Amino acid sequence: MALAALIVWPFSAALGQQAGSPAPDPAAAPPVAPTLLPDEPAAFDGDLARLSTILGSLHYLRNLCGETGNQWRDEMDGILRDGALDGERRRRMISAFNNGYRSFSTTYTSCSARAAQAGERFRLEGAALAAQIATRFRG
Repeated sequence: MALAALIVWPFSAALGQQAGSPAPDPAAAPPVAPTLLPDEPAAFDGDLARLSTILGSLHYLRNLCGETGNQWRDEMDGILRDGALDGERRRRMISAFNNGYRSFSTTYTSCSARAAQAGERFRLEGAALAAQIATRFRG
């Protein structure tokens, strides 16, 4: 399952759900993205910004160490596309992704044991954070 689907579905559904109403059946219909004002803080913004930073870091480190493709960038694109992110919130998440990428591009210019270890630590942290977001905002 794509990371974006794991993360976006639970909290998108939770945000769109009325208090006291039953949880939506995922098989019944696709989730409706919540309508949030661009500057209105959401409970998941801090976690999502951290996840965006992790995805940017992974995009740089994993490709540096031989992984080919855009898996981590594609995950970020999925979150942006499916997560009802627009305006200032979207810009903040993109900025967090880019900062994660840049922070390691100035530190590591070739794959080393430390770069590979950093990539693995970020992968594990990102997986844990994605699971936490999905659990916390499932509704």
